[in-house]
Amino acid sequence: MSILLTVQVTEEEGGITLYCPELDLVTCSPTLGKARENFADLVEEYYLYLVNNESQLDAESRAHLIYAQVALSQEETLAGVKV
Repeated sequence: MSILLTVQVTEEEGGITLYCPELDLVTCSPTLGKARENFADLVEEYYLYLVNNESQLDAESRAHLIYAQVALSQEETLAGVKV
């Protein structure tokens, strides 16, 4: 199974912001490279949170769990977020 995550990039004076609407996650950093690293770490942390709280998840969060799980299985793609 392959799932593509959308990553919206915003560049402002203070740095780069990455937003993933499928997971409703946002991260920022002074550089694009660091923002990509932060995004990959954030998806992993969010996945672990969802797994640890799976019994309490609503339908939307269960969908997020699947998205995050598949994205992490494609880690080489995740770490090299295409923008």
